[in-house]
Amino acid sequence: MISFTLILLNQNYSLLSNAYERIKTYTGTVLENIADGIIVVSKKGIISVFNKAAEQVFRKSSQQMIGKSLDELNPDMMKILNDNFTQTNQELTLKIPVETDRTRLISLRFSKITEGNDSTIFVVRDMTEIKLMEENIKRTEQLTAMGKLASAVAHEVRNPLNAISIIGQRLGREFKPAQREEEYSKLVDLVKSESLRLNGIVEEFLKFARPPRLNRQPTDMAQLLNETIAMIEVQTRDHNIEVKKIYSDLGYWTVDREQLKQALLNLFLNGIEAMPKGGILSIKGYVNENGLYIDISDTGKGIPEEDQNRIFDLYFTTKETGTGLGLSIVQRIIMEHGGWVRMDSILDRGTTFSIYIP
Repeated sequence: MISFTLILLNQNYSLLSNAYERIKTYTGTVLENIADGIIVVSKKGIISVFNKAAEQVFRKSSQQMIGKSLDELNPDMMKILNDNFTQTNQELTLKIPVETDRTRLISLRFSKITEGNDSTIFVVRDMTEIKLMEENIKRTEQLTAMGKLASAVAHEVRNPLNAISIIGQRLGREFKPAQREEEYSKLVDLVKSESLRLNGIVEEFLKFARPPRLNRQPTDMAQLLNETIAMIEVQTRDHNIEVKKIYSDLGYWTVDREQLKQALLNLFLNGIEAMPKGGILSIKGYVNENGLYIDISDTGKGIPEEDQNRIFDLYFTTKETGTGLGLSIVQRIIMEHGGWVRMDSILDRGTTFSIYIP
């Protein structure tokens, strides 16, 4: 009888062990494949769970972080733990440094497990690209409204401007003053050159207000980058700028070749202008499961913090002869492709413009 009972107990134990292992495996699989980052820490802040999504957010592996202090991962999160929070499911946004000069916006929720060893669960989600898309959509709406206004003003200016240009040409061709001919000739030339300059600005306004439709076609992106870089060879040589190509085969993408080339050229020229005494212009391209990324970095003077939120604004410029349309046009082209453009800059260290195309 005792032997029979032992056999039954062993069988039940075996069944329970198998069930436990199945549950454990299932739970582990769920944790590893869930879209949000899951981090579990003890009361003392030691990490015991660090899933795959958390690895992607923080750019650290679970082998690196399990058994380590939360403070090594992020001091702000450790501060939350040490503050002995009482509310659960609080939500806030952190800036997580990654790479050299980049930050990513992270949505963070956390709650305590009071049973057992009094652990804390942090649920993290990378909100960077979502925020960028929201900002780009907002800017695009503003740019569309400003573009309509610019178009109306440009049309009103164009007719009298053409009249002034025609008068200037006639004065230079058909009339000669009785005296001070040289001064007269200079004034006529000035009227003609300024009319041409203003007409160029009007054309830019109209181009921005009525962007051409995308002419999408399969495009070798590495070749497109090479062609655009070739267009700036003279400027980089004259300014003693080294160009670093950090990309290889990027594959074919269905884009508007000419408009995308215009956007890239604008960003390349901005980088060159930021380095009048020489430097390094780096073009990095890579592809992941989300899409195509292109980073254009310079080692120039950087952009002052007070200007960083305004650089994509229509007509905002820090250049003496700038129209403030260049970056707005870049943004519109990239948005038309369904992507976004962002900027990171540190004074006296340089600026990086990043393009994403899905």
